[in-house]
Amino acid sequence: MSNNVTKLLWTEAFRPKTVQSAILLPRVRELLSKGVNDNLILAGGPGQGKTTLSRILCYGENCDKDTTKNEVLEINTSLEGRIDFLRDNIVSFCSSASLFGDENRHKYILLEEFDNCSADFYRAFRPIVEAYHKHVRFIANCNNPERIHSALLSRMTLINFNPITKEEEDYLMTEYIKRVKQILDYIKIAYTEESVTKFVKNNYPDMRIIIKRLQQLYDSGAKELSPELLGASFDASSLFQLICSPCNPWENYKAIVTEWSNRIEDAMCQISEKFPQYIHTVCPEKDGKIPSCVITTAEHFGLLEKSIDKNIVLQSLVFKLQMLLNS
Repeated sequence: MSNNVTKLLWTEAFRPKTVQSAILLPRVRELLSKGVNDNLILAGGPGQGKTTLSRILCYGENCDKDTTKNEVLEINTSLEGRIDFLRDNIVSFCSSASLFGDENRHKYILLEEFDNCSADFYRAFRPIVEAYHKHVRFIANCNNPERIHSALLSRMTLINFNPITKEEEDYLMTEYIKRVKQILDYIKIAYTEESVTKFVKNNYPDMRIIIKRLQQLYDSGAKELSPELLGASFDASSLFQLICSPCNPWENYKAIVTEWSNRIEDAMCQISEKFPQYIHTVCPEKDGKIPSCVITTAEHFGLLEKSIDKNIVLQSLVFKLQMLLNS
């Protein structure tokens, strides 16, 4: 780890460089231990290491694009999932001669946000997977594999990064706590077992958000991960009150920009985790609207990573929740 880590984006500075250093469920680690023997779909919630693992598998350990001997094409299919791009770029990459003169070496195509492609893209993509199976490996990342065409799911190996048992959830939680302790020790922020466990639980299972919040704590000059600090950082009661009040667009805008523009992820997570209970406690007559609120929140989480201005996503969510609750 570089001594200049505090000058970098921590999500990059603390990104694992090898499969061994990544936090993975044992069944996922076992599936990936023999390398890329098939076309893969890595599925799971945000911040669980899908992009990190994809890059390690494509570029090799240390993910050095400048020194790798692998040929890799990275594509964000949300932005470039068009038929003409498929023909002009993907097919061209697959069919071109190897830059290293080794026709036995696999090329790799990394497909980000693969669950956001059009039906036409999926139909056109399927024969490409089959046509170049001898020397091209496709590694796709997604949050919602159920959106991907079934014909592709049957032609690629789906690896679910989400814990599917209580034992897997406990395992990930334990590993997350270990990693956070290592970082807190490195940046010299004191903690107790109780405070670090609460910190991880507040943000689990999104390691990217955990790392971002550690950087926020460091930048704020915090010396200790205290219960008081945790409570102050993640108290969203004023936001919940705003959502439950009658819609006033200008007041909404001012409150969100003033109070939450630097804590977008905090706000979104608190709405996801605690707002249903807040509704049940403060305005139980609106319990019937909790499912619609949950669905709306989930839809906005899907927009969060793709948006240039995350503030707009939070504003949109607050407006829609207000309209749901006050209709």
